[in-house]
Amino acid sequence: TLDQYGTFGWQAPEILNQGRMTKAMDVFAVGCVFYYVLTKGKHPFGDVHSREHNILRGRADLRGVDHLPLHKVLIQSMIQADPNSRPSMQEVRAHPAFWDGERRMMFISQVSEQLGKERGSPSIVWESLTRESPALVGPDGWIAQLDDFVAVDCGSYRKYDKNSATDLLRLTRNVCNHYREYTP
Repeated sequence: TLDQYGTFGWQAPEILNQGRMTKAMDVFAVGCVFYYVLTKGKHPFGDVHSREHNILRGRADLRGVDHLPLHKVLIQSMIQADPNSRPSMQEVRAHPAFWDGERRMMFISQVSEQLGKERGSPSIVWESLTRESPALVGPDGWIAQLDDFVAVDCGSYRKYDKNSATDLLRLTRNVCNHYREYTP
């Protein structure tokens, strides 16, 4: 049923708390719709009976998009309880979740290039990637996720540490720059 300020179960917490209408409430609703579409009909705040209660308490369950980490991070930001913490729709549209493969590869290559230049004096990004590598690459390392022909060939020209996120970025950049040399 339609309410004065949106549809039951899809309203931002500030509307449920009788707050004023803002653009941030639309961002909240769109975040819920993104989740709904990506999960083929699930709502991030549960079933129709507990939805508003969960919205008011900030109890979202986003496990349905665990396989889409960029989308999950975006949705989490869009459904923040605090409307001031939500991104604008312009920021949503610019999010990497909406980038095509070519733009993502270009970004990864540029980050890897920059990190390569910082080896002598590591930046905060380098230090964070190094510190967080075990959580980022998993217990078996990133090599376990590669296609066999890339995994076999990746050590032919250079040594990579399968437990290092920075080495994964370097491999990705090198594959992107030398993909014509690979023979599947």
